[in-house]
Amino acid sequence: MAIIRTSWRRRTDVERTNCNMILLKLIGAMILACPTASMYIMEWLILELVFHVLIYRIYYRRKELPINREL
Repeated sequence: MAIIRTSWRRRTDVERTNCNMILLKLIGAMILACPTASMYIMEWLILELVFHVLIYRIYYRRKELPINREL
């Protein structure tokens, strides 16, 4: 059962671990269900992650805003 977070507070270690375990189980189930399709989906997810991290860094360098490390 998914819990919807309504506040922007920091996640506790337990919440972070539970979220990571759910993601790992979903990825494992996807790979077992259809290895060929999951390969393409995983490749797309990795490319998306890299792309968004690069855009995020470029955006904050151009804006010259300090990145808040505590969030």
